[in-house]
Amino acid sequence: MSIKIIAQAKLLVKVEKYEDGFISSCPSLKLYSQGKTLEKAKKNIESSIETFFTWCIKNETLDEALKQLGYNKITQRSLKKTPSKIPSGCEIFDLEVPLELLTQKNTRAYC
Repeated sequence: MSIKIIAQAKLLVKVEKYEDGFISSCPSLKLYSQGKTLEKAKKNIESSIETFFTWCIKNETLDEALKQLGYNKITQRSLKKTPSKIPSGCEIFDLEVPLELLTQKNTRAYC
């Protein structure tokens, strides 16, 4: 029997306007994407983030990948901080990406 687990990752995403569209990035995961419109750039970076987490979890490499990215645990207090200055032409927002995980009953799940 499978148990469905849904996890949420709240990440900072930056979107910059360029001549032909928008560049989106998730600096903490070093992921980049693009789109002709702001909405498409947001959707594409969301897809990249979801793919990153899904692949890492499936291959049991999430801990190692996050360590290589210099990831450290953060406190609730630090989550409330926002950048004091946002560069001109950039938009910074939080993005919540649902991650669907499946595990078998009586097995360990690492996330």
